[in-house]
Amino acid sequence: APCISAKTGLNIEEVLENLELVKYKNIYVVGELLDVDGLCGGYNMHFAFASGAVVSDDIYQKEVKKYEK
Repeated sequence: APCISAKTGLNIEEVLENLELVKYKNIYVVGELLDVDGLCGGYNMHFAFASGAVVSDDIYQKEVKKYEK
């Protein structure tokens, strides 16, 4: 049977709210790299896109703060 999504990944407790790794600053984990499972029907794809948006916003905010000083 074909695999639709992985049932493994990095434990969600190993990332901050912005999906940055606790142990390594400025390294982010998104989508199916995290141990988050959704139902069939696009939920995993939605999480992949939404988590990417969270990370891109965090990186953007960090870059903006560099130039505000």
